[in-house]
Amino acid sequence: MRRPWKRKSEAPRLVRKRNHREPVPAEPSRRVRRYLRLVKRFPWAVPGVVVLVGIGIGVHHFIYSSPFFEISEIELSGLDRTTSEKLLHSIEEYAWVMEGTSLFLVDVNLVQEAVERLVTIESATVTREWPNRLVIDISEKQPAGILVSESGSHVFTREGSLFAETTVRDFYDTKLTILTGASVTHDEAGMRIDSAPFITYREFVEVFRRANSELLDTVAEFQWHDDRGLTLQLSSGSLYHCGFRSPREVGPLVETLVKQHEGKNAAPIEVNLFSDHSIAIVERDLPETVSAKRQLALSTTWRHGDIQP
Repeated sequence: MRRPWKRKSEAPRLVRKRNHREPVPAEPSRRVRRYLRLVKRFPWAVPGVVVLVGIGIGVHHFIYSSPFFEISEIELSGLDRTTSEKLLHSIEEYAWVMEGTSLFLVDVNLVQEAVERLVTIESATVTREWPNRLVIDISEKQPAGILVSESGSHVFTREGSLFAETTVRDFYDTKLTILTGASVTHDEAGMRIDSAPFITYREFVEVFRRANSELLDTVAEFQWHDDRGLTLQLSSGSLYHCGFRSPREVGPLVETLVKQHEGKNAAPIEVNLFSDHSIAIVERDLPETVSAKRQLALSTTWRHGDIQP
């Protein structure tokens, strides 16, 4: 007798009953019998599940693939130094969001991180406006001063981090002080002013502002030299060499000297504030094209006690 199967493993599982010679097929398992009873009791269950799966697939396709929810506009507000092209490129690269992306697929937290990766951005707020608009409100970093160095001209924050190149508008902003000669270091956060010149510069600024002094408005540049320390150059052309002395000690002294010698169309002077608490004042020799009478005419050495506010 020829068997209908070719391999032994394809043969049906057979059992033999006692006192019976012919093998009979095995009974279905308990799980199979339970499933067959449920099908007989609820004949609509299987087609119902099929219908629900089809509806789910349709809804998923409508939500994530329908043009109705595709982003048609990314609205940016608060941009000044940052270009929209650079911002949109960062969003596309790090958050995978662009025009045409389904609004359901947008992770607002990821978009916010992509925006704040830019060095000019302080913070950002991202909101979804249904059905197809993404709104990003941006707050950029505010400059505290201008650094002119070998690396170029940049604006920096109150913490000394460089975040953008200067514009013509920055130099016309009287609120921004200018620091020159300081070196720049590079770290993971970007470019940063060296700690020694920046700390000295910041302490001078704080001393002048705390005293409600108008001197800060007359300082044209804070000049730093690694071997000579800090020098204040006033808008009149006068130089005050403060060296490495404490700003809290020298600041009031500089203010007193400025009140005595500035504002009367006097010739610019050059003041050396030595570490032995002596002061050398000479008239600064400027080119004759500026003024013919400005010559090296005054050469005096003062002590702190000789200066009266």
